Amino acid sequence: MSMTLKNSLIILVAFLLYYILLKQYISTKALIAFIEPGYIRSLCFQLTCLFPIIIALFFLFKPKDIIKSIGLNKKILLGIGVALLCTLPMIIGNAIIGTFNKDITLHTILSSMVYAGFFEEVVFRGFLFGLLFRYAKWGFIPAVLIGALMFGAGHLYQGSSLMSALAPFGVTALGAVWFSWMYVEWSYNLWVSIAMHMFMNASWILFKVSSTATGDLTSNAVRGLTIVAIIVATIMHKKKHCLPYLINKKTLWINKD
Repeated sequence: MSMTLKNSLIILVAFLLYYILLKQYISTKALIAFIEPGYIRSLCFQLTCLFPIIIALFFLFKPKDIIKSIGLNKKILLGIGVALLCTLPMIIGNAIIGTFNKDITLHTILSSMVYAGFFEEVVFRGFLFGLLFRYAKWGFIPAVLIGALMFGAGHLYQGSSLMSALAPFGVTALGAVWFSWMYVEWSYNLWVSIAMHMFMNASWILFKVSSTATGDLTSNAVRGLTIVAIIVATIMHKKKHCLPYLINKKTLWINKD
């Protein structure tokens, strides 16, 4: 068995086990219901689900290389700064068109903004997509497709019927592709996508705009401005530092770089 195939199997099996644990949220939550407060219980749940991912990382890399392998060794302040600047249109726009969520709690802030932004990017971008693309040498399209479909499937619950569920599925699946592109083109700095995810979630939760990821015409317009902002920022960053685009003809189907 080649190393590429072996690495691919380890990554995919670990992710599958993670996803199974994730989908067992209700029963797992019941087992740790005694843990208080709620945001600590939520953190324990997230860490429990990460167990297969952590084991796989130790199989694939030396301990000192694990953080580097998923992009957490990059400049955190750069990631936060770029993300904050680029999400300002969405934050300001949602503050104008929405109403402040007076019912927000520390549990909501940590679970829906911080934990969701951090753990989803670590698993879906840094681990699943990132390792398949960087180390198993999958092309961008096949590597991103698995995570995008699974990420979108995780939001199907937001629809009351099959047709109404397709909208949040499509939005979040396309979002996964966009986050993956951003992760690669910022030289695998996972903090850029983590911070973007957190700030975008924050603007959606702090200001009541929509109960699902789909949104309406106005909220999607300001979300579109944020997407344009990070694309422009990425292009400017590439030009300033004379960096090549890592997603190109040679890396679309098989990563030959």
